[in-house]
Amino acid sequence: MYRQNRNKKYLENLGQEENYCLTVDCYPGVDDEIFDLIKEIYKPDFVIKSEDVFYEKDGLNKMMNPFDRVRGVMYYGKMDDFIDDIKLAQYQSLASHKGRVLVYGVGASYIHKGDTLIYCDLACWEIQLRYRKGMPNFKQDNDDEDVLKKIKRSFFIEWRIADKHKMDIFENIDYFLDSNQEGNPKIVTGNALRSALKKTTQRPFRLVPYFDPGVWGGQWMKKNCGLDEKQKTMLGVLMVFQKKKVFILDLEIHV
Repeated sequence: MYRQNRNKKYLENLGQEENYCLTVDCYPGVDDEIFDLIKEIYKPDFVIKSEDVFYEKDGLNKMMNPFDRVRGVMYYGKMDDFIDDIKLAQYQSLASHKGRVLVYGVGASYIHKGDTLIYCDLACWEIQLRYRKGMPNFKQDNDDEDVLKKIKRSFFIEWRIADKHKMDIFENIDYFLDSNQEGNPKIVTGNALRSALKKTTQRPFRLVPYFDPGVWGGQWMKKNCGLDEKQKTMLGVLMVFQKKKVFILDLEIHV
């Protein structure tokens, strides 16, 4: 309840002006619960969803669809390679709409930088777990597709362009929202996060471990990592930086 009250306090303290634009940029895979939460508290007059400026599903499929379940080539382009310039210009014009405007979704800050910019983040490992539960890739309906193909598409393309975009806007983020725990989002100021990350790089730290269930027994991990004796554990993941997260205790968030 404390965290939910803190989220509400931050969001309610956003600009109360009659004409105001709140931009919420998201990592691919962020759940709609975040959209519902922000819309309920911010109470916009007008909503723009950023996925509408990207090419349609079939177009993205032609550009991203993997030809192999596992192997691939890393994509070195940027997010705007997948954005329709004509649609972008149209939505940029809409974002100047009078009233309380909410621009929400992946790449939202391409449409409008916002009077306030919130970035909603999600760890790649958490995305993989959600793929296993049936979550589709960005702007797709491939809920039942082979999980390895969904992960491959993300690993070689979606996560690469999302990471670059996040770094492009990182210094301008006013609030950072951690959405790794479903039903329990946590928000901090951008300044607090940047300061914490700077301090983290000046001292030893470790990533948050994850123990993946599977057919193997994992007896050594049960003995040495305090795992559930009744659950079979296939592997323990710790030092894969592209997929893992750091828990900043003082801020109670994952990054």
